Amino acid sequence: MAGDDATMAADASQKEDALTRSVREIRSLEDQLIALKQRLLMDSAGGGTALSSDLSFLLLRTGGQPLAAPLLHVEEVVEMPELIPLPRPVPAIAGLVNYHAEIIAVIRLDELTGAPDVLPAISQVLVVCRAEGRLFALKADEALEVVTVRPEDITMTDRVLPGILRTSGMLRMDSTRTALIIDPVWISAGLHLGAALQADAATPQP
Repeated sequence: MAGDDATMAADASQKEDALTRSVREIRSLEDQLIALKQRLLMDSAGGGTALSSDLSFLLLRTGGQPLAAPLLHVEEVVEMPELIPLPRPVPAIAGLVNYHAEIIAVIRLDELTGAPDVLPAISQVLVVCRAEGRLFALKADEALEVVTVRPEDITMTDRVLPGILRTSGMLRMDSTRTALIIDPVWISAGLHLGAALQADAATPQP
């Protein structure tokens, strides 16, 4: 009986050690991911220069939520045109728009960031962005201003909002004002993946 107890205790200890190792590995991978996201964000906001340089963002507002888009990805801010509806509605996409003879997707920022569901502004805008070679537009209530901050004013999202992967981080402008940082590369990758999945679903199966 004592031998069985010792065996069970040894098995439990081995399982606990394996679990501890797994947790350490996961935390290490999370730290590496955060470091990679931070480097990509700094490159986007600083134009690929050293981390000690200033970082530039376009401040937006949607649903009462302040947002910041890395200026390097912003092509233009235009007044809200009439949108072309999607054949099949997608929650995060408000529709399509003809931008200089190119049809691009219009992204609903309130869906991506979980901004409060309030009445939209009377005059909304589109922020045309380019990331990973793809054009798309962000639907916002208003574009506010361009701000320049230092790297120490950036906190990666995982450090302050665990589990939220739709934004890169949080931007601190002063002691009272903050804004969530939009990740255009993530949006571009999501659009590419969505298009690939739709194309695959539309392919006749043998």
